Amino acid sequence: MLRPTPTGWRVGRERADDPAALPTLTRPVDRLAPGRRELLSLGATLGPVFPVTVLCQATGRPEREVHEDLSDTTVARFVRPDGPEPDRYRFVHPVLGGALLARLDPAERRRLARRAADAVTVVHRGLPGPHVRTAADLWLRAGDPAAAGRLLAEAGRRAADRGAAEEAVELLQRAADLLADAEAARRATVLESLISALTEAGAVDRALGHAAALGDLAGRLDPRHRARLHTALAWAATTAGLTGDARRHVDLARALLGPDATEPDTAPVDVVAAHLTARSGGPDRVAEAEAAARRAEAVARAAGLPAVAWRAELLLGELTRPRDPAEATDHLNRAWSVAVRQPAPVWEIHSLVRLGDDDALRTGDLNRLERAHRTAARAGALHARHEAETRLALHAVLQGRFTAADLLTERVLAAATRHRSPRAARHALLLRATAAAHQGRHRAMTDALIGFRRHGGDADRYAPWTHGLIRLLAALLREDRPRALHESARATRADRDHPTVCPLAGRHGLDLLLRAVTDADDPSAASADDPPGRLRWNRQFRLFAHAVRHGRAGRADEATDAVREAVRVAAPYPVAGHLGLRLVGEAALTDGWGEPVEWLRAAEDHFHRTDVPAVAAACRSLLRRAGSRPLQRRAGVEEIPGVLRAAGVTPREYEVLLLLAGRLSNREIADRLHLSARTVEKHVASLITKTGQPDRIAVGRLAATGAPPGATAQV
Repeated sequence: MLRPTPTGWRVGRERADDPAALPTLTRPVDRLAPGRRELLSLGATLGPVFPVTVLCQATGRPEREVHEDLSDTTVARFVRPDGPEPDRYRFVHPVLGGALLARLDPAERRRLARRAADAVTVVHRGLPGPHVRTAADLWLRAGDPAAAGRLLAEAGRRAADRGAAEEAVELLQRAADLLADAEAARRATVLESLISALTEAGAVDRALGHAAALGDLAGRLDPRHRARLHTALAWAATTAGLTGDARRHVDLARALLGPDATEPDTAPVDVVAAHLTARSGGPDRVAEAEAAARRAEAVARAAGLPAVAWRAELLLGELTRPRDPAEATDHLNRAWSVAVRQPAPVWEIHSLVRLGDDDALRTGDLNRLERAHRTAARAGALHARHEAETRLALHAVLQGRFTAADLLTERVLAAATRHRSPRAARHALLLRATAAAHQGRHRAMTDALIGFRRHGGDADRYAPWTHGLIRLLAALLREDRPRALHESARATRADRDHPTVCPLAGRHGLDLLLRAVTDADDPSAASADDPPGRLRWNRQFRLFAHAVRHGRAGRADEATDAVREAVRVAAPYPVAGHLGLRLVGEAALTDGWGEPVEWLRAAEDHFHRTDVPAVAAACRSLLRRAGSRPLQRRAGVEEIPGVLRAAGVTPREYEVLLLLAGRLSNREIADRLHLSARTVEKHVASLITKTGQPDRIAVGRLAATGAPPGATAQV
């Protein structure tokens, strides 16, 4: 323990927290005047560090006198200025404050805590920042848990408003515990704030667990307030994709409000129901959701319901994008304006995430989305952060930054699993499948789509994404044109039924190019005004399609200009841009216009470097057809399994072997690889000889393992 000596405090062998040691520690205080003892006791009540202004308020003494007393030689053994400016003091050792309080009886400690709490409240009007927690702690020590609970509830609401979700949950949970015996209305208000904070923290399971508390409040709470609580639970379930729970709480809220409820009373639950309706799929349901959101927004504007207006504008931004991206941007800007006027920083962060995604879709610019992500991370707004990461991961895939996309996707998937959020998990698995498809990794794509369905993914609702942004790209990277046309047709049909799922699904861009190069083009559809076609991802493909049509019509200059503009627009999207060059290069070679050799060389180089052998091989074949000698590529040998390499299988033969696994004929393989059927026949015969297999079917089975039965694997 610490002992006072003529030269200062020294550590002795006794324990400082031993009751027998406390008189020794505090003996010098007995020689102080009562006013100075009171200052030390109040300082100890405030904590290891305490402000002079609060001491002045608590004692009613002028600041000069307080400073003089704190400078007394005996007092200075206990406290000293905290920094160069003597506006704050700290105890020389933390144990000293506790020792001073231990000498007081409980009633005196409560009296001092009450005086300190009153002083903090007066000095720091409104209790900004950490002062509200300080005051709550003092009221708790003063024996007034209800006052402490009210202050912690206020601190929790402030933390939630600025997006500090986990801090808000901790504060509001403490407040709920302290107010367990308070009146029902106050408990319900805290519970509503806690449910919202848990939702933003991603802890939807915990939020829905508070539904049981509504039963305890049922007989003591008016129906409108109970309806608000069910609405909060419905919103929590909606954000996590727990549709059944969300609908149940929407129905309970509406039943409590009854048929004669006013529009301002029903608007909060109506806008949540609109979000649910929009996710149920079908153009009729989308129109119904949009109408409901517009009604809720009008009511909110007239009745002053900012939360309803904000949620309605966010939904309208999502629903109007397929029809008019500019209108969608306007709605998102209005949502942001509502958040700023409130002010509600966490709403503002969510709005900026949506606006950042909107920027990326329209122009490819990720700056605002990345800023929103950083802001959400700093604030602790976990739900907004994961929403931003989901969008950033998709744009990273489109821009060919697959390592970054994988890191973001796995982070979202881990959080979704931890917090039981099936909606986020489904999106993460779709992102994983999209990344695999855009790299030509067919098996990984298939596994991710299976996982998506196992997590309850709606195959019909997400068909525009799975067929238009995943399977279509995968087929083109395998040079499987018939499959690509099939997937494109499915995506187009699905996009008409579910237009809000994925504005990049195909019919606004890639489908037009694919049909142009396969002579299945509908020029009137391609030239029609299509607002989603203005999104940058779609615009690159529309420009490539225009080039093909101009070239086929003999307008070579217009065709070449369209390709150059397409290349400029495609700059953020290396996979899509080079795929466009591969497709338009073939059309230009066939129709005799433009610079097909240059375009095909660029595409071949890209797909060789990114290990997409089918497209690289197609480009080399087209270059040979153009009379241009392609670069000799021995790369690809490392992709051949060791046993097959040892048998002398060449990269070209391995490409044939992989296609044999699909039971394709020689003519079909020849079309895929741009070879003659006779050349394919020679490759098949060579494979049978080198692998020692009896026929082409047996050779195709080697695609799965790379080795004949009984063979020893080679490293």
